[in-house]
Amino acid sequence: ASLPGERTFPLIQKFCDGFECVSESEIQSATRFLIEEEKLWIEPGGAVSVAGLIKTVPQQISPEADALICILSGANLDPKRLAAGDRDD
Repeated sequence: ASLPGERTFPLIQKFCDGFECVSESEIQSATRFLIEEEKLWIEPGGAVSVAGLIKTVPQQISPEADALICILSGANLDPKRLAAGDRDD
């Protein structure tokens, strides 16, 4: 795509009911959760959707929701940085 979101933004408009902004510390917590509890080696950028889900459940998610989807991606994660609590910012 020549512009970020050129293809994905219309899909988001059509299929997403909302979104949640998350902090770097919430992303780091979600990354740790995925590694420690779910045994999934996911980089912080790939764990953003889980951070949003953790932040909103159960207060803002409708009981009538048909499905909740989190897309996970990337395994570019340095275990030493994760252990030290470092961030890329």
